[in-house]
Amino acid sequence: MNFDLREQEWIPCFYREPVQTEPVYLSMESVLINAHKIREVRDESPCVTASLIRLLSAVLYDCFPWARETGDDELERLWKENQFSAETLREYFDNRL
Repeated sequence: MNFDLREQEWIPCFYREPVQTEPVYLSMESVLINAHKIREVRDESPCVTASLIRLLSAVLYDCFPWARETGDDELERLWKENQFSAETLREYFDNRL
């Protein structure tokens, strides 16, 4: 049995629009590329939810290392873009996983 964390849909998410009552399961790559469209990542277990957010945050810190080392101007630019670069994320996953 093989389970690909990048491409398998396993992370429970709720989109901003339309409002949902049941989660949609997305892959790790899809969650990060579509983060600007997602209202929340939430599992039935608060511990799992916290773990998922920590995992996704760790991937982002590794994918965008300059965000840890740069000044507020670069972080503000990333914030205003309102989404993570799909190209950068895909390149990261292609080289890491």
